[in-house]
Amino acid sequence: MEEMVLAALGGFIFVIIGIGVAAYVLASLGLMKLAENRRIENPWLAWIPFGNLFILGKLVGDEIVVFDKQIDKLGLVLLIGSLVLSAISAIPLIGQLLAIAFLVLIYMIYYKLFMEIKPQSATLYLVLSIVVPGALAIILFILSKEDTNYEQY
Repeated sequence: MEEMVLAALGGFIFVIIGIGVAAYVLASLGLMKLAENRRIENPWLAWIPFGNLFILGKLVGDEIVVFDKQIDKLGLVLLIGSLVLSAISAIPLIGQLLAIAFLVLIYMIYYKLFMEIKPQSATLYLVLSIVVPGALAIILFILSKEDTNYEQY
């Protein structure tokens, strides 16, 4: 009996890891294709943790307005911010509050990207990205095929 439970648990963990890898591949492919479409330098950074945030910032024009404050060089801000957050996230309360604020910023950026590519579905995509695990990866992959306004970049 114990062996069956361990085998089932091992199978479950294998499936979860497989889904995680598939989501990472889809998200990376989507970000890379969007970066290529928009002629962003080094689109391969989409495959590298932290580098993918740099590409995300570049995809939305390297700037965003948050609470009436414009953030310039967004790709660099996201890259450095994620590295700093990794270092201080273990600090009780402060680390968690900063992590939540950073996550909100990232979702604001994804919303801006969704609005640029498919404005009529941007809110739905944002909600799905937040609520459904893996949905963001699928959405990015689909949008990379639908991003037809890239000639302007």
